[in-house]
Amino acid sequence: MTDDAQTADYGNDAFDLASVFSFSLDQRILPGCALSARVLPDDNETLVAVSTSNKIMLRSNETTLHISDKIKCLTTAPFGDSYDYIVVGTENQVLVYDFHKNSTVFHRDVPDGVQCFVVRYQATTFSSL
Repeated sequence: MTDDAQTADYGNDAFDLASVFSFSLDQRILPGCALSARVLPDDNETLVAVSTSNKIMLRSNETTLHISDKIKCLTTAPFGDSYDYIVVGTENQVLVYDFHKNSTVFHRDVPDGVQCFVVRYQATTFSSL
């Protein structure tokens, strides 16, 4: 067995698993704080991850954003544009960041802190009676 491929055996079916790509971020990543998002218009998805030193790293263009508070959770959400905003939860605040425009869209202090996010898209439909 090589480093690139491992054989999995399920009954009579055997197949090789091989990595498609690999890279390193040179930083330790917070558990549960890595995701794939489209942060630029008409761009492919990229890896967005949070390091243990409170830096948000974007793999596609090797950019880092430093957040002064301790980051607890991270997600992305499409807020009507053709790309995603980065939503950051810290010990003291919620921050929505537009990477494409390099600006903060929304900032709210949360005294109890943020532990997790659930983002849901709900379509608006009108029906006639």
